Amino acid sequence: MLNVPVNESNFFSKKESNELLQCFLADSVEHLEGIEPLLLQLESASAEEREALTNQVFRAAHSIKGSSGMFGFTQIYELAHKTEWLLDFLRSGQTAPTTDLVDLLLHSFDCLRNLIEHHAQSNSIDISEVLRNLDETLAKLKGKTPVAAAETAAEMTPRLFKLPEDEIAEAHASDWKVYLGKLDLIRDIDDQGKSLCEFFGFLDSFGTIMLCEFDFDAFIASENKRQRVLPVEILYRSEMELDELIDMLEIPSGSLHLLKSRLAAPVLPVISAEESDANGAEKAAGPVAETIRAADLSAERPALPVAAALEAEV
Repeated sequence: MLNVPVNESNFFSKKESNELLQCFLADSVEHLEGIEPLLLQLESASAEEREALTNQVFRAAHSIKGSSGMFGFTQIYELAHKTEWLLDFLRSGQTAPTTDLVDLLLHSFDCLRNLIEHHAQSNSIDISEVLRNLDETLAKLKGKTPVAAAETAAEMTPRLFKLPEDEIAEAHASDWKVYLGKLDLIRDIDDQGKSLCEFFGFLDSFGTIMLCEFDFDAFIASENKRQRVLPVEILYRSEMELDELIDMLEIPSGSLHLLKSRLAAPVLPVISAEESDANGAEKAAGPVAETIRAADLSAERPALPVAAALEAEV
């Protein structure tokens, strides 16, 4: 039996992870059985039959996607996600099951089957061609070019913790992209039928959670209100692009923000009263020093570990 790699931040023991892995593999094989004849019927099927066929194939891709990220199978997840997305266009009637589209779906599921059969090496198997074909097809169907929205100062500034500028600079220097996520775990995750464990498991699979803070004060304050909330702010690093993360995590587009690399401010010399007159010292301080002093005075609340927060059983 293969031992699945278990990171320190994972939510399950090694034994539990291996048991879940075997369930995932068995379920995935079952979902993939019979996919080919279903896809081959699409072109000649009636509209009603086509909807039923597409829904069945869609569920197979969705189920595989839903668990693969928790085991670190990032390529299985990405391929299943993009295949599912293409199927969603098909079942919603936004595109027709042309021969080229059906061939692409057949190829995608063949690649998925191969990745699952060789799951231990799945992250290193080259699937760039099928991913590129899926991306090109999806781009044509979406018919849009992503436009970066203007980020406001409030969106780029966390409320629950202070940004660790040194760690962010170190991540940028290592070619990581650093993101600030602001979500309501009840509205954006739980109410959408998603699992908190799966959500944080996906984050672990595609990058590193640098900081995570939950606003339990807001949760308690909303207890007697019609809509309960549990805000969370996450500082996160990943190699993935912003739109890819939003699509894979299935979160609102405005809930994740890319933090740009900042130029390092010059280090100001410490000037004593004996070394300079009052005017010189004031000039040396300037607005940069004022900003640093303001940051030092701001209260920094310790980040609550993700696992401990989830154990609170919100």
